[in-house]
Amino acid sequence: MMRLNVKPMNLLMTALFALSIASPSMAQVMSASSSNISDDMHKAMVSALKQQKEGLGMRVLSVEDGQHVLSGGNGRYIIKGNLTDLWDGVSNTGTMKETLPTLPPMVNPSRFFVNIGNPKGEKVLVFLKSNCSMCDTVFDVLSSPIYRDKYSFDIMLLSNDEKSKLAAEYVYCADDQIDALETLLANPQASFNQNDSCAVDTPALTTKAAMAMNIRALPMVHIKSQSLSIIGDPSALL
Repeated sequence: MMRLNVKPMNLLMTALFALSIASPSMAQVMSASSSNISDDMHKAMVSALKQQKEGLGMRVLSVEDGQHVLSGGNGRYIIKGNLTDLWDGVSNTGTMKETLPTLPPMVNPSRFFVNIGNPKGEKVLVFLKSNCSMCDTVFDVLSSPIYRDKYSFDIMLLSNDEKSKLAAEYVYCADDQIDALETLLANPQASFNQNDSCAVDTPALTTKAAMAMNIRALPMVHIKSQSLSIIGDPSALL
């Protein structure tokens, strides 16, 4: 019997891809040498593919006059307008009763979260990035001794731009992630340097993990015992 040698990293990526919404970056573009399309058309297809945004569910064809031109999955419908990423933050607070999907044990879910607070406190999941709108309200909650004494916070740091990417890498790549998180909490707007010697692949996988958990907007706090998600400022509801 032939035995396949599949690296753990590949298994992890496969699992997260299967759980998350199909990303346009998984699409295949035929090479110009193996098809009848011209070199110019091939280059245009590749350029468009590079503009795809994970979780969007549509293809970004171009940006015209500051507006995105989008194509539906089958290419029949074209939409032109402003594209808003809710991971950039929200301007109002809202709540939703829901049970978040859980990540399977094979992907080691705990690797995506940094825990602070009272280990015996009520479990709260926190999803945010360093520079999203209203994320400062969540940083204030996480820094408060009152909330830390009451809750056990599991924090996932996400990113969708270079600044938040460097902040997430600073925490996940640190030997002491809790200490690194405390540094970030003290100054979320600090500038962090590129980490070229990161020993873990967690920063590259958090987006897939969050998509698999249906994290649609930031900042988001989820109180597991109440099946309650809070998008925006959670302080009045904790």
